[in-house]
Amino acid sequence: PMDGFHFSNSRLIANGLENFKGDLITYDLMSYTDKLVEFKKSQASLMYAPDYIRENHDVSQNNIEIVPEVRILLTEGIYVGYSIGEWGKAKDLLDLLFYLDANPEQCADRIVTRNLEVGRGEQMIEMKLNNDFGFMEKSIQILQYADYIIRSK
Repeated sequence: PMDGFHFSNSRLIANGLENFKGDLITYDLMSYTDKLVEFKKSQASLMYAPDYIRENHDVSQNNIEIVPEVRILLTEGIYVGYSIGEWGKAKDLLDLLFYLDANPEQCADRIVTRNLEVGRGEQMIEMKLNNDFGFMEKSIQILQYADYIIRSK
């Protein structure tokens, strides 16, 4: 998951970005691109990738094991395939790009549920909704590059 490539909470806080988590600027794009290159070059070596742990809303380095037998790597996230600026380097490493065109109401419901489950209050949930829908507006640009578009019902 691309969320594993967020900068750590401590780094976001140190740079005053904790309230923007999920925006393009909060991802370690270089590490994400390096991991894609490493996978493409690896033939028979064990690899590890970071994961995002929702319970503490932070990344966990080397949490996902990718065994040598894996030859198809799926990566997911709101900005996979984004091509503006440095993000184009990561996009160019993808062999196929699928775009999930999700229903905005379903997205909002999931955002609210996910945040209620971890005990966030109404004000924080409202901020998360506003942030995430702002991020989604950026991700719509990916549609033009998608090899396949999957529409949710």
